[in-house]
Amino acid sequence: MQVFVAHFKDKSIRYMTLPGNGLLINTKDYCRIAGIAERPREHVLAQPCLDLASATNFAGSEDFAIWLVESFAGYDVETLVHPICNDEWSFD
Repeated sequence: MQVFVAHFKDKSIRYMTLPGNGLLINTKDYCRIAGIAERPREHVLAQPCLDLASATNFAGSEDFAIWLVESFAGYDVETLVHPICNDEWSFD
């Protein structure tokens, strides 16, 4: 598992690659870029990581959704295994 940083319109977003072509995006960074202020407890946005399918569904703008798809086209759309971590991606 490796953590990288990508940039959308001068805003940073962390993402990690996983074995088997997996990809997870940091939800806190994602929500900041997408303009999402609330992350309801029972919603997928409450998790510290999003897979590409979830990220494109809630992107908030067409530009951001297109950027996500184009930037991460080489990865699986769904990543089912999520590491145990918090919003800051401190891993347990």
